[in-house]
Amino acid sequence: NAAGEGHLHYYLDAPVPTNASAPAIPETGEYVVSANTSYTWENVTAGEHNLSVQLVNNDHTPLFPLVFETVNVTVDGNVTPAENATPEASPEGRVIP
Repeated sequence: NAAGEGHLHYYLDAPVPTNASAPAIPETGEYVVSANTSYTWENVTAGEHNLSVQLVNNDHTPLFPLVFETVNVTVDGNVTPAENATPEASPEGRVIP
């Protein structure tokens, strides 16, 4: 792991992995690896979902202390995409969407 070489993992309906010695890949749900500061999930079904983003090392292991944020949303049948927002870090090091 090297400074400046981390990236983000985006999760849909998956618990945020917290094991420091294992890649941050959930056993359930979906995830995407990205260097971008935003991600748009396509074709999300109607219903309740949780969306998370986590900052990870270049070997995909979680940073410690953990740096992540989760939001719970309800998707209706007719959804108009919102403009992408750029997350910012809070004083505690967590990401604020």
